[in-house]
Amino acid sequence: MEQSTEDGSLDVQIAVRMAGTGYVLAFLTGLAFAPVGYFLFSSAEFALLSVGFSVAYLLLPFASKVAPSWSVRLFFILLLTLHYALVLLCVGPYAGVEAFTVCLAALPLLLFAKTERQLLWVAYGTIAAGVVAVELIAIRQPPFLVLEQSDRTSAYIANIATVAIVMSFLLFSYSRSSIANYIKLQKERSKSEQMLRELVPADVAQHLLRGESVPAQSHGECTVLFADLVHFTDLAENLSPVHLVELLNGIFSDIDSLCERHGIEKIKTIGDCYMCATGIFPQQNRIVGIAMVSIGIVNVVNHWGEKTGYPLSVRIGICTGQVISGVIGTKRPLFDIWGQTVNVAQLMETKSTGNCILVSESTRWRLREHFNFEPVPDVWSKSGHSLHAYRLVPSGSSLESSMAEG
Repeated sequence: MEQSTEDGSLDVQIAVRMAGTGYVLAFLTGLAFAPVGYFLFSSAEFALLSVGFSVAYLLLPFASKVAPSWSVRLFFILLLTLHYALVLLCVGPYAGVEAFTVCLAALPLLLFAKTERQLLWVAYGTIAAGVVAVELIAIRQPPFLVLEQSDRTSAYIANIATVAIVMSFLLFSYSRSSIANYIKLQKERSKSEQMLRELVPADVAQHLLRGESVPAQSHGECTVLFADLVHFTDLAENLSPVHLVELLNGIFSDIDSLCERHGIEKIKTIGDCYMCATGIFPQQNRIVGIAMVSIGIVNVVNHWGEKTGYPLSVRIGICTGQVISGVIGTKRPLFDIWGQTVNVAQLMETKSTGNCILVSESTRWRLREHFNFEPVPDVWSKSGHSLHAYRLVPSGSSLESSMAEG
């Protein structure tokens, strides 16, 4: 038989918890029947038998700490079946001992998870073989203890009452464990969903949470921004890895806040480069907002430069046009955008200078009524084409607004 492993699933956690409850109940039940055997049946041997099994049940929780839980639970089933067989042989049929077959039939379902199907069948095979064998023996062989009719009736009532109490407590414990683990599962699921929503845009996260694939989509007008820290590689050589990550985290966290305030979608970070966009999702085309974010990024980087004393500046490139969006991968899925617009925005960032916001012709045309622009020499793409470029000049009001927000 292939051995089951402790996979840490909620079903296995419930089964292990129910096993602990079962050990305690079996210990108490065996201990309670010790005085019954001594006083009611006038048998010290029966009392010692009950005490012996009680001690064995009491040792099972300690065995679970040094042995695999599945093996201890399986041994518990074997021990219960043996206990049942010996008691039935002692008092014989018609004393109510057969009522404990209800417990024997229910326990495997409570002690083994759905993923432990092989162990479940072994447990039921052990119980069935033990019960059938002892019933056949009990029919052919008289009981070891000769009980008066009144004693047999008392034992019958005690057995029925004990089975009812044990089953009620087992089912109550199982329901509590199931509810507690369901609540825990819901909390963990909420955390996972929240984490996914932070990794990918909300609309994309909804598709992934429903188990749906996210098809690639074309967007007719999207504005893409690239921001890259100037000479950050040189700065990294003089900073410890911890300080470098702290600095990047501080800058990018402030930029995240800027994007959130202006309704701009963060796409990703690549090293010391930050990429965001607008117009990817319906009712989210905020081209003025992304221009305000670009001004705010310059202020954020200047603020961190003054705060740390490091010579920090940033290059920014913006372009507006058609893009393709989609999700790549199933493990750690990444939402990304592609297209000529993305390439031009990155080209504008590359050709920009420190604390300069360089935009394409398409972006300048859409922002011409909100900001001032200065023409700069054309930039050349890798394919050899020249592109008009403009430097965004923040107006006094827009600069003050971005500084207040930053």
